[in-house]
Amino acid sequence: MAMATLTIAGCSQNEIVETAQPGNEAVGFSVYSGVHTRAAVTDYNAIKGENVGFGVVAITSGGVLHMKDTNVKYSSEETPGWKYSPAIYWPNDGSSLSFYAFAPYNGAGVSRGVSSADFESTTAPSVTLTLQTPKKMVDLVATKAESKTSEDGAVSLKFAHVLSRLALKAHTSVDDASTEVKVTGLKIIGKTANSSSLFYKSAKYDIKNDSWTLADEGKQGDDWTIIASGVSDDTYPAATVTNTSASILGNDEYLFLIPVSSSDVTDAIKMELTYTVTTGGITTSTTKTLSFTSGSSFLQKGTAYAINFEITLNAISFTVDETGWDWSADTTVNPAP
Repeated sequence: MAMATLTIAGCSQNEIVETAQPGNEAVGFSVYSGVHTRAAVTDYNAIKGENVGFGVVAITSGGVLHMKDTNVKYSSEETPGWKYSPAIYWPNDGSSLSFYAFAPYNGAGVSRGVSSADFESTTAPSVTLTLQTPKKMVDLVATKAESKTSEDGAVSLKFAHVLSRLALKAHTSVDDASTEVKVTGLKIIGKTANSSSLFYKSAKYDIKNDSWTLADEGKQGDDWTIIASGVSDDTYPAATVTNTSASILGNDEYLFLIPVSSSDVTDAIKMELTYTVTTGGITTSTTKTLSFTSGSSFLQKGTAYAINFEITLNAISFTVDETGWDWSADTTVNPAP
């Protein structure tokens, strides 16, 4: 049988910091980070990567768009630094600006599932995220710094994670080198087969109000495959499982899901796990459905979770009843005369 446990850890809220230089000059940016790089997570090095960067807008105290949707990217040419074009200047009248930013940014010819169609809204700057395939998921981060003027000095923008991060791990209940166990399939069951599903494929994040807008049409309808046999650019391959708990996606590989409200919903996420057990020259395949309840302990914004699948191996054992099967006394049989 297979069972799942859940562990929780809070994500750091100060992984990426950028500053806009003050003064009667063009608004400039610098980005720095005080944490170690972690693969598959949006951090300093991820944003600094080629054709990535972050998006930023600025709105005046009067509710007028002052800086349109601008992609700021790192350039190592000439004077290295974070650059954008055309230059945007602080208001000459000394009025304040409010900055709203997100990362990673969709590059030219590169879609990361982040739409900034509503990013230039002067009342609720927002981005819409559409989840990509499991291997191409995006760790969306965002931030705001409101009512800033050039006299305030550098404008500090501390990015925070706005999704839920899932690590998927598995282990067997016993250590048996002669038995091979593999997870050959894993999927999240969509709303077509799970009417209680809170697995959203798409939703809008309001940066100003730090809130997600969830709509029923944003839910994933069909089942969403995470692990499948064979080689694919979209899904993960089958994973060997041992008695030591380890990621079944690979080191530093995660799922990033859209968070939901704190109210408890049974079967908010249902997963179907398929695994094989090979021993004694025989392979058996088993499929189990596992359910998770949303609430304060699951699918919250900016929180990291680890789902630990335990595959129980019950060895077949035998006993022999040594009573009641002794030979009876000999029966004499004489040949015919």
